[in-house]
Amino acid sequence: MLFEGPARSSALFGKIRVRLERLLGAEPVIMFRSAAELRAIVTGAPFKRYAANRAIKIYVAFLAKRPAKRPRLPARSSKDRLEIIVVRGREAFVVSRRKPRGLFYGIPNPFIEAVLGVPATCRNWSTVTKVAALLEE
Repeated sequence: MLFEGPARSSALFGKIRVRLERLLGAEPVIMFRSAAELRAIVTGAPFKRYAANRAIKIYVAFLAKRPAKRPRLPARSSKDRLEIIVVRGREAFVVSRRKPRGLFYGIPNPFIEAVLGVPATCRNWSTVTKVAALLEE
């Protein structure tokens, strides 16, 4: 979801968390990023060598917090053909290749959460760049 709010919106985020907790009956894990943070993610993305390869999917994993454990990179899942190529702040940049038998790609979230030890939500790179472009308008 996209929210528009004041530049310093920690109070707003707190209210959103409280209301979601009431609705869900449990504390939600929410990954907020400001427009400036999203812009920095897009401009600093390490995907240049992968962007032209249509057989590869690229993702950004938005992490709930900075990971306490820093794996040796690239971290790979040979089973799911996933590769974490960079972890920067509260984001991980992931490359996904087609699985050996079939047309399917690995799902990054379980792999990222296991390797980094923090909750994550992944978005396809094209979605992230489209949202960033919308925020510029």
